[in-house]
Amino acid sequence: MTRLWAKRLGTVTAVWAAVCGLALLVGSRPRPVVLAAMVASCAVLAWLASDLSQDTGSASWDTSYHARARERGEDVRVRRIHRMLADVGQHDTFAREVHPLLVTMIDDRLDVHYGVDRAAYPAAARRILGDELVEFASHPPPARLSGDPRYLSSILTRIEAL
Repeated sequence: MTRLWAKRLGTVTAVWAAVCGLALLVGSRPRPVVLAAMVASCAVLAWLASDLSQDTGSASWDTSYHARARERGEDVRVRRIHRMLADVGQHDTFAREVHPLLVTMIDDRLDVHYGVDRAAYPAAARRILGDELVEFASHPPPARLSGDPRYLSSILTRIEAL
């Protein structure tokens, strides 16, 4: 028997004897076998925790995460709009499908980054968005602008900059 186990058995026996003696002094009728089982089970749990904690290493919460600049098109909705624009050349389709999606993006960015609801706080939204995005969000652009790639690129750039 190793020295560690001899020490552990001696400790368990001493604790068991102390608990039995204390129970007799208090005036209760201890059951030595039940007390021995309880002391032994507590000791086994303590030994298990002690032995396993020595085998485990400490956790390292240091990560190698580095913030990077967002690239255009990271938002899934931007890629969806890109596909829509490649397929769509008519103003009514833009007003029906693309414009509501862009307005949703504007509202999401306002809410997430600034905590502003455009409908509830129009003045605060106008300060953040600027007149061009507020006008765009209010109603679809005219047909001559809805198909202009430079105009749409400037709108997307402003939305992504929010």
